[in-house]
Amino acid sequence: LNFHCFIMSVCVALVSARFQRSLSLRLSTLPRVRPCCSRLCSTKPADAAEPNLAALKPKVIEMEAGETVWWCACGYSTEQPFCNGSHQSVSDGKTFQPIQFTASESKKYAFCTCKRSKKGALCDGSHKYIKNEQYDQTQ
Repeated sequence: LNFHCFIMSVCVALVSARFQRSLSLRLSTLPRVRPCCSRLCSTKPADAAEPNLAALKPKVIEMEAGETVWWCACGYSTEQPFCNGSHQSVSDGKTFQPIQFTASESKKYAFCTCKRSKKGALCDGSHKYIKNEQYDQTQ
């Protein structure tokens, strides 16, 4: 565990506590994510399987400037669009890693739930090109 990963662990713990208070969630429902280097979280291997289609519409979340969340990249989290650690039980647990997102300003953000966005955590409209039959097969 290098120093950068240690700092990321501390930051995730602090952000998770703030996130829990702001949404009045019970401690047991907080995402349990093993933090890693953000440069590893923001990319997935070229041979990675397709992520699960969690939904066909983005989830709009109001965030404060500087607030940080971990976006689910695998599509199996029950806390969509945020990670709850489900990626660890999907395949080898390394194919999909959550992506850290920090709000640049206080406003509403549309988070991708189809997991096909080219903009990472934020919706780019890719869900419009997924046929309902494809979505039904994943459910």
